Amino acid sequence: MGYHGTMRLKYHNFFDSMRIGLVICSQDFLIKKPNRISEQKFQIRKGQSILDFIKDEEDFIYFQNSVSKAKSEDYAHCYLKWHTNLTIFYVDLFIYHVEDGHLLIHIHDVTELKRLYLRQLHILNALDVSCGLMISDWSGRIEHINAKFVDIVGYSEEEIQQKSLHIPQMLHISEQERAEFWSKLHSGQICLGEGEILSLAQSHKCWVRYVISPIFDDNKKPIGHIEMVWDITAQKNAEWQAIQVAKMAVLGEMASGVAHEINNPLSVISGRASLIKKKLLEMPNTEGILEHVAKIQKQVDRISRIINGLRSFARSSGPEPKTKHSLNRIIEDSVDLVFDLAQKRGVKIEVKYGNDYDVLCRPIQISQILVNLLHNAIDAVAELEERWIEVEVEDDSKYIHIHVTDSGRGIPPDIASRMMQPFFTTKPTGQGTGLGLSLSKGIAEEHGGDLCYQDQFPNTRFTLILPHISSNLSTEVA
Repeated sequence: MGYHGTMRLKYHNFFDSMRIGLVICSQDFLIKKPNRISEQKFQIRKGQSILDFIKDEEDFIYFQNSVSKAKSEDYAHCYLKWHTNLTIFYVDLFIYHVEDGHLLIHIHDVTELKRLYLRQLHILNALDVSCGLMISDWSGRIEHINAKFVDIVGYSEEEIQQKSLHIPQMLHISEQERAEFWSKLHSGQICLGEGEILSLAQSHKCWVRYVISPIFDDNKKPIGHIEMVWDITAQKNAEWQAIQVAKMAVLGEMASGVAHEINNPLSVISGRASLIKKKLLEMPNTEGILEHVAKIQKQVDRISRIINGLRSFARSSGPEPKTKHSLNRIIEDSVDLVFDLAQKRGVKIEVKYGNDYDVLCRPIQISQILVNLLHNAIDAVAELEERWIEVEVEDDSKYIHIHVTDSGRGIPPDIASRMMQPFFTTKPTGQGTGLGLSLSKGIAEEHGGDLCYQDQFPNTRFTLILPHISSNLSTEVA
């Protein structure tokens, strides 16, 4: 055997011993020579056509386009289904044009990788339904975000991609906590917990449960992160409400004790003031002193109303039936509770009572709504030149409308659209829970009414709507 024969034999042995499928075929895809793997695994025989194994029309077009592409480049690649008599393989084909006008095709079996990918896809699809999901490589480059993730965190997908935002950057935490967070992640640890997410515009605020886990390759080397979030705002809202109820119960007990302790000396002051007034009326030239006595009695009456409000509050520490109450009295008690604060902030409160109405309600809850609206109004106008609040009552055939209007010029639409949501607040950290309006609206709805913002009014106006007793079908009347 000469040199060329020896080289041909070596080439043949090398070609046959390759652990991947190798096929030499003509330009019209007629198979000239398959190697051993091609014959044994992919059932390729000399004289067959490559096209015998490509049954899907899309794969057929893809393959032909790849062959054409290989003419102008070093090689071309395509991924398709390879049909045999016994099974279907998913394969990667690498196509080369060789010098004698033939095609050399490498065939790589990627069926297991495809199955693994489909399993992962099923998992991702399941997670898509249940939680927000984001996947990134180890450098932090984001590779996948589902719609639920975007919906929960309140950032657009474009913002997240452009600014490479990850959960540690979205959480409302200190810079030191954020640094510790990143340190754990870079060391390959799993981070999980609960936290508050606040978007850059502070127009979206929610509580989330999060899990951030590293992704490892076959050699246990970290290659990326998977970040999952669940919206637990409703759960947190329920927890806050439970805490508020507990606080109210404790505060109710305290209020009852305070009311009792204050009421006793107040009765003495009131009684003595009445005696002084009686004596002064029997004496000449006492008009000036009588004016001072009248002021004392007026203040005693005011303190009495506050005490009555505290007693009502103490009695309302738990659920109780709705009963018939004077709306004017509820408004009067509510205004008394914020009167001192309004005076200190230079805010004038005017109440236009009009007709008195009986409403079926839990009075302390209605007072809670009004006090919250009045407090918000005082805070809103305290820095304005014109500082006033007006409470006005109107009615129609079915409902009573209690308007709380202040001298402000309305609320920006982006804030107005969110301010009834739990935990949304425009107040600085530590000065508001973001639950006041949300809880107030819930109380109003539970009473068969509503709490709404009047965006068409020239000033800032909230309206508490309550049904007339005649239109309230509740059987809770005492």
